[in-house]
Amino acid sequence: MVAKVLGTPLRSALADLFEARDAFLRSALLTGCPPVRCRRRLMLPCGSSPDDPGKAAAEMGRPHVKLFLYPPGVELIDGRTAVQIAHHWLLRTIATVLTFAACAAMAGLVAPAARVAADNKVVMGGGAGLVVDGDTMCTLTSIGHDNTGALIGFTSAHCGGPGAQVAAEGSESNGTIGLMVAGNDNLDYAVIEFDPEKVTPVSNFGGFVIGGIGPDPSFGQIACKQGRTTGNSCGVTWGPGQDPGTIVMQVCGRPGDSGGPVVVNNMLVGMIHGAFSEALPTCVVKYIPLHTPAVVVSINAVLGDINADNRPGAGFVPIG
Repeated sequence: MVAKVLGTPLRSALADLFEARDAFLRSALLTGCPPVRCRRRLMLPCGSSPDDPGKAAAEMGRPHVKLFLYPPGVELIDGRTAVQIAHHWLLRTIATVLTFAACAAMAGLVAPAARVAADNKVVMGGGAGLVVDGDTMCTLTSIGHDNTGALIGFTSAHCGGPGAQVAAEGSESNGTIGLMVAGNDNLDYAVIEFDPEKVTPVSNFGGFVIGGIGPDPSFGQIACKQGRTTGNSCGVTWGPGQDPGTIVMQVCGRPGDSGGPVVVNNMLVGMIHGAFSEALPTCVVKYIPLHTPAVVVSINAVLGDINADNRPGAGFVPIG
């Protein structure tokens, strides 16, 4: 699903950001500046440094806001005027980001596949890949128990409806491990009841930790998501979406990431719903934030809807 475009200020800021991206790439082609260092978390090519964004902010008299947790250097000077730093620092650090992306690819930084425990149960947690009805790829939001003790998980409603069979990506030979039992198309969530004889639930899946349920994030907070397609990426929170129960965030999302968990400080705040706008570029390299934001469905809106009607999943608590 694609969310409606928000107000003019954000559209304008994003349009300027993508214009800066073009200048960013042209500069890289003109300078041909090669990277001199390639590490997983530190790229310092062409003499640029992690201090450059702060220096640019000081020169411009603008607040300095970090956009990404890593690599150092991918930062903003204020959400409204982000592109004003393009001629300062952004143009000098294209090699930083692209080199990091290349290193990440070589290091195999991809979403982890489900694994089978010694008791032949499939290990499942937030961020695990799901195969719905044998052909639809989505991501598990979280797993835990509801007030009846049932083993419950969530994903997006557009992945499948009640009665759909769910298998674990990478462990399809274990067969169906859960069934979709409820959902809401308007909020785009589906409830999965897992078979506890076939699933081992975990709060830490491949290094992505969900420590509980958190409040809806506010503007500027850094959120991180895990998707079966693009893996882990982090970005700034823009604010509430136009549709009720949604939040707009600058995280990377691609087909298959639907349902992916979004956390702030390891506390679950939402699930990936879709793209902010089809008119803006999609995410190509997750470490370069010059793409359409993602629309996230608030987990609090989801749980509130479930609890109000006492649906399967009511009283949900993530596995601890």
